Amino acid sequence: VFSNWINPRLGQLPVDQIQEIHVMECLERIKAGGAPTVANDARRYIRKVLDFGVTLELIPSNPAATLSSRDAGVTENARDRALSLDEVDTLLRTMADNRDRFGRSNELAIRLLLLLGVRKQELSQARWSELALAAPRWQLPVRGNKTGRGLIIPLPKLAVEHLKELQDLSGGSEWVLPSRLRRKGKPAHIGPDTLNSALKKLPHGIDDLVIQDLRRTLRSNLSALGVRPEVTERCLNNKLRGVLGIFDQQDFLQERRAALARWASVIEKLDREGLEAARQAYALGA
Repeated sequence: VFSNWINPRLGQLPVDQIQEIHVMECLERIKAGGAPTVANDARRYIRKVLDFGVTLELIPSNPAATLSSRDAGVTENARDRALSLDEVDTLLRTMADNRDRFGRSNELAIRLLLLLGVRKQELSQARWSELALAAPRWQLPVRGNKTGRGLIIPLPKLAVEHLKELQDLSGGSEWVLPSRLRRKGKPAHIGPDTLNSALKKLPHGIDDLVIQDLRRTLRSNLSALGVRPEVTERCLNNKLRGVLGIFDQQDFLQERRAALARWASVIEKLDREGLEAARQAYALGA
C-alpha cells in the first residue's frame, strides 16, 4: 500500500507540510481505482505514521486524525444483507455464463466463500500447506484471522473438488489464490479487493452485492436448515455472546461437518437439477 499508493503522493512532502487535502487526494486516487478497502487501509497507515510524527514533536497535530472510513469510501453502517436462494442461483449461473471474462479462479473462490463462510482475507491468504484435502479439512491459522484464533474447517466434497481445481490452476504456487502480478516485495496472493472488484464487473443484477454478504448467506441458510445457533456461529468462527458464550470453548467439529455438508448439498442441487430441486432439498433439510 505504501509503495503503490501512499509514497507516490505523500512520500516526497516534508511531514510538516502534509495537510488533510493531500491525504484526501491520495485516498480519492485509490477509490477511483475501485479499491475502497485498500483506501481505508491507506487511511489507517497514514494516520499511524502521522501520529508518530506528533509523538516525535515533528508536527503539532495529525492532519489525518479526523478522517474516517467513510472518507475512504467504506460504508460504516453494519449490513444485514443475505442472498435468497433465487439470488444464489442467479449468482452461480451468471459466473458460469461469464466464465471466460470473470475467470474460473474468481468463480471458484466465490463458490468457496459461499460454501464455507470464511472471511475473504482468510481465503485470499490461504496456503496449500494448511489444507489436507484427503482428510478433508483446512487448518485455519491465527494469521489473518480477526478473532485471533485458529479453527479446523471441515471441507464438504464440493469444496474439495473446487480446491483441487484451484490447485491445478495455481501452477505450483504456495498460495491457493496466487496473484497475477509479480512485483518485488509484494505478497504473492491476491489482494484484498480482487474479488469485490471482479464481482462489481459481473452482470448478476443483484442489488448492492458485496463479498461479505456471502458469510451472512451461509448463516441464514444454516439456520433455515435447522442447524443450532452455536454450531452456526462456530462455522463462521465468530465469538459467541450471551448465553451461547458457554459453548465458546467447544469445537463442534462433527456438527459443523454435517452442517456444511447439508448446505453444500443444496448448492449441488442448484448446479445439477435447478432451483426447484434445490428448494425441495431445502424444505426437506437437504
